[in-house]
Amino acid sequence: MGSGAMPMMGMMTDHIEGRLAFLKAELKITAAQETQWSTFAETARASATAMMGMRESMMNARGGSLPARIDETEKALTVCLRTIEKIKAAVAPLYAGFSDEQKRAADQLMTSPMGPMGMMQ
Repeated sequence: MGSGAMPMMGMMTDHIEGRLAFLKAELKITAAQETQWSTFAETARASATAMMGMRESMMNARGGSLPARIDETEKALTVCLRTIEKIKAAVAPLYAGFSDEQKRAADQLMTSPMGPMGMMQ
């Protein structure tokens, strides 16, 4: 990893934990929803780690040849797709158990141009 990556990873972890705590409070997750929430939260954490690794690989490939950069871009897009698939699988049962109020909140809070929950920013 590059010399600046370790502090960045710590900030990313802090960001994820803060974002998850915020979402849990705003969505008013109930005791009955805790299992689905925990699955979702673990998926979000793992996804953030995967995305951080992908970003590091892309940064390392910046000075490489065109074919190497294309390979890294392909790998990055694959990581993004797999991440979305995993988050989608974790969100589905959680969202299905939401009240109408929770669904409205989730629809507003858990979407961003960079992916579900804004976790992949």
